[in-house]
Amino acid sequence: MVLYPGGRGPGEDLSTLHPTPIFYIDDSSVDLGGRPHVVLAAVHFDDDGIAVSAILRCKKALGLEAHEELKWNTKGVSREQAYAIRAVMLPVLSHARGTLVIHEHTKVEAASALAIQLSEYSRERQAVGFVCRFDQGIIEGSSFFAESRKLVPPCVGGSIHDSRLDQLIQAADLFTGYQKLRIDIGTGRVDGDRLIQADVYEDEQGEYPLGWYLFAGLRYCLWGHYEGDRDQPTKVNLGLGVRIFSSAPTAVVDRALRHLRAEYMGCIH
Repeated sequence: MVLYPGGRGPGEDLSTLHPTPIFYIDDSSVDLGGRPHVVLAAVHFDDDGIAVSAILRCKKALGLEAHEELKWNTKGVSREQAYAIRAVMLPVLSHARGTLVIHEHTKVEAASALAIQLSEYSRERQAVGFVCRFDQGIIEGSSFFAESRKLVPPCVGGSIHDSRLDQLIQAADLFTGYQKLRIDIGTGRVDGDRLIQADVYEDEQGEYPLGWYLFAGLRYCLWGHYEGDRDQPTKVNLGLGVRIFSSAPTAVVDRALRHLRAEYMGCIH
């Protein structure tokens, strides 16, 4: 049967299509100037199947079964085990792309701001839409999707997941935890100069400042635009992959964004 005589049907030639990004979204919280803020992070991978395989390989290296959950704060494990989970997942997350919203009000309001951000990200990549996969407890599904489908491009699909059953929601949890840690280093809650043992270069373990280690591992992740010359390239994230909605004092906000506002993208070897 010929459905499109004399020409190709819309499902035949896929070479001109742009991928629809699928975002995995988790939440955290942070105090800025005595004001509680919601932190929402969205992460997506070029190939979800490869990302899942990488996570499963990490679990095997940690001695975990495929069905066991990875979290930033995993209950019932030692501090050393928690650090091992975070460290083994950092190279996986370094291949992801993501965005961050810091919002002084509710999770629902933060999710609305995130939807606008993801729509703009998708438009820049000429995608016809985007898909949102949320961890539980962030949104009321019907109202979020009713509003986000009005965007251009729209949210064209979404769901709410139990992170225990979804490998990529678990990755989003770790991604969110890392971004919150960078905020905490900026505000001084965590010492970014503290030395840690880490494998940064291939087969080369050494001591590195925590802040530098996070910069080296995550600087490609957040959506931003490049500025500067070839010798001093900088990726500016604020207003793109990083958005903040806060009445906290400017000085407090500036400290919180110190490692997120912009990132040096030149050689660090």
